Amino acid sequence: MSSSPSVRNRLTRDLILLVLLLISIFLGFSFFYAKQIQDDITQAIILAAKNTVITENHRLFDPINNNLILSRKWAELEALTPDKQNTFNKRFIPILETLPQISSVILANSEGDEYFFSRDGNNWISRHISSAQYGENQALWQQWNGNNKSLKKWQKATDYKPKNRPWYQLALTTSKETPIKWTTPYTFHTQKTPGVTGVTRWKNTEGVQFVLAFDITLSDVAKSLSAIKVSKNDIIYLMGANGKVILP
Repeated sequence: MSSSPSVRNRLTRDLILLVLLLISIFLGFSFFYAKQIQDDITQAIILAAKNTVITENHRLFDPINNNLILSRKWAELEALTPDKQNTFNKRFIPILETLPQISSVILANSEGDEYFFSRDGNNWISRHISSAQYGENQALWQQWNGNNKSLKKWQKATDYKPKNRPWYQLALTTSKETPIKWTTPYTFHTQKTPGVTGVTRWKNTEGVQFVLAFDITLSDVAKSLSAIKVSKNDIIYLMGANGKVILP
């Protein structure tokens, strides 16, 4: 006895619905697993990028941090002060030549004295602030050659106060547990360019507080970031702690 047309139609309809249901389930699982695989790949790429940036960060800052700690120890033992310019230069010219990412070195104390030392083309330039030697709001500038010989000197009026600068204020918050701190980006007073400064401090036997600071310009940070290999569809940038994009 043959099936009636209505029975065959229902069977065909049910079979089609079943097939469509199975296809929908298959597509659903395929989409889920494809999405999961995509998420895993994305996470792997993000992690790899993060590790790359961390590696570059250590490559840039670890040598500077190490030299800052060693220089502080040396300065303590040598009782280094801002007026010992020749001694200062002999110590830091080799460091600045070895670590060109450091744009300048600063030594200041709680009495308001400061010695600033930086590159000046093929030579070096320094600024010494001491109210006891030059009077208030005056600074002695000098140009030095690579052999630490003074080429010329001049005195210039200035309203610059090292104790008012962000790096000095940050240094006051360092501790035995955190001997080095880095500022957020700000504009350097002398070079008029944005950068960050690493600081450390100590006190001498007379209770005078000293701050040693290493400046790094953001352009040098950018040069370091540019060394990271990225694909044509990638973007690399420097972001501050508050989430603000600083570079490029």
